[in-house]
Amino acid sequence: MKKRILITGFLIAALSLVACSKSTEKNDISTSSDNQEQQIQETKVEFTGKTIDGKNIDSSIFKDYKLTMINIWGTYCDPCIKEMPDLQKLSEEAKKLDVNILGIVNDANNEETIELAKKILTEKGVKFDNLSCDEKLEKGLLKNLMGVPTTIFVDKDGNIVGEEILGAQSRDSYMDNIKKLLESEK
Repeated sequence: MKKRILITGFLIAALSLVACSKSTEKNDISTSSDNQEQQIQETKVEFTGKTIDGKNIDSSIFKDYKLTMINIWGTYCDPCIKEMPDLQKLSEEAKKLDVNILGIVNDANNEETIELAKKILTEKGVKFDNLSCDEKLEKGLLKNLMGVPTTIFVDKDGNIVGEEILGAQSRDSYMDNIKKLLESEK
């Protein structure tokens, strides 16, 4: 019995180190089987919105790259923030492979959280585009989001390809996924 309690405690602790729930409550990770089955169910990503810096952006940017990696994160999520420098390095390396990195800040839907997101991005040296969250994204792509960070990959036509990744990853792990997806596109 003690062993089972220790293992359960370890698993909960491990999950809290790599992902945050969608809720702004940092420790609100659900374990119901219904919620575990809910994932991003969209097959095509389409959006029109603004970056955190106020620049207009839409899904037509996908056509400019072989692959786009979309990292969905939150200003309340420590693992999301900790992986930002690795994501910036990855974005610089990925450009050479004709791959774009795009962020979506799932809680940046008002002035306060947009300013917080700007501060985080500046402090972490992030230069790739990050979208603020609007109603269309919330009701579409983010509707069944289990937690953050969640990363998906999109081809040049906006179709989701590969498996979604829940939780923070290393730069090398993301790069391995990118290379596998590019190889499978050949």
